[in-house]
Amino acid sequence: MKNKVLITALVLALAAAVIGGSTMAWFTAKAEVENTFTAGTLLIEADQIIPVDTTEFTNVNPGDAYCVGWEIENVGTKKMELRFDALGEWMFELSGLDDPAHIGICPNYQGDWKIIFGEDNNAFGIYYINGPIEPGETVKLVLVVAFDGPDMGNEFQGEIFTLSGMFEAVQASNGAPGAYFGEDWEAGGNPDGYFGDDYQWPECCVQEKLVVDFSFKHMGHRSQTSSGITTTIWYGSINSAQYADGTLVNGFKDVTFYLVNYPGETYTTSLEFIDGSTNFNYPNGIQFTINHHPSSFSFSTSNARAVIDGVVRAPS
Repeated sequence: MKNKVLITALVLALAAAVIGGSTMAWFTAKAEVENTFTAGTLLIEADQIIPVDTTEFTNVNPGDAYCVGWEIENVGTKKMELRFDALGEWMFELSGLDDPAHIGICPNYQGDWKIIFGEDNNAFGIYYINGPIEPGETVKLVLVVAFDGPDMGNEFQGEIFTLSGMFEAVQASNGAPGAYFGEDWEAGGNPDGYFGDDYQWPECCVQEKLVVDFSFKHMGHRSQTSSGITTTIWYGSINSAQYADGTLVNGFKDVTFYLVNYPGETYTTSLEFIDGSTNFNYPNGIQFTINHHPSSFSFSTSNARAVIDGVVRAPS
């Protein structure tokens, strides 16, 4: 397949704030981020390695925090598992200085990814833990890059911090993830302790309250095909939809439905949730059309998917 690579980064800056009365060596230069990413989605398939452009953080101030994110779509025909193999480093020799840079996963995405740092904390791997990622499925990763105030002396003024890396996809079957990723594939994460319970996550991490978990119950469907177009109506429910802080979803949320064997054919609608649940029972089911080839339409409950805020669930 001819590779087409489009890469997204969301880089948002948050003004620094004084935390807990600590004295900080505030710099006077305006913080700048040199963003080399192109709008779009990173397209990848199993057994591919795709590097991302390096993001440079220049003239950062103590206490600054930034978000960098990617959307990754499986455009292949195989289920895959995914790792972001990354490196965060200063462009000068620290020579014994404490490193004030910290990298973590934004809370809305901690249920989908784990981070494992190497011995020197500069190199780290981020693994998608809710796989396998189905063909046609898109996942999202958003990181925060934060600079500690007390540890950031004048030695860092005007210096550059960079974040670089590559996404590595392997087939999900036949033990390939464990063989390729090694022991870290089964290991637990070891997130940076800087992002403790009292850490105030930047607005770019929590600006949108996102659903992190839910269950999808698909109870049945009806389908009618004419001239290669199928109208399908699904009946079922979504339950236990909750945010990162554990609160249940109330009000309207957009939900996308699709079949994994018909990639690109999706239907998105706004459903009302009450205490984390919504029902689309007969006769008011979810109705959408599928353009398909060949003319015979194939439906299996195991191929049905529901998506809320990037979280994908199969029927339970």
